[in-house]
Amino acid sequence: MDDNDFEFNQEVFQERLRLAMWRRKMKQSELAGKTGISYKTISTYINGHSKPSLGALAGMAKALNVSVDWLLGLSDVMEPEDIETEDGPLTAEINIIRRAYKAITPKERRILLSLAQALWNDLEKEQAKEDEEKDR
Repeated sequence: MDDNDFEFNQEVFQERLRLAMWRRKMKQSELAGKTGISYKTISTYINGHSKPSLGALAGMAKALNVSVDWLLGLSDVMEPEDIETEDGPLTAEINIIRRAYKAITPKERRILLSLAQALWNDLEKEQAKEDEEKDR
């Protein structure tokens, strides 16, 4: 099964969401407050009445300090792994971006890459201007 064939398993997600909340001693109301997701919506996730969006999933994983992959049943590693870079650690956000990227169409990937490149170019230009002003 490649990453584009991922099938959401509601039962695994419900079980792991409950387990993470129990281990973190976090009530639904606390999770709602930390994520900005309504209490009622979190209840629908816990009871299997709806699937979380990518943003909701990322927010819950961050608030519960678990990996998104673990919540989805794709990993047995509960804690998010930090990825050390020259700029410091990156957390589960990289995995979220990677999975989202693999789930979109080739056309959407080209658009996303074009936008990212344009953003990067703008940031580099701004940094060059700031560096130039400092040198004056």
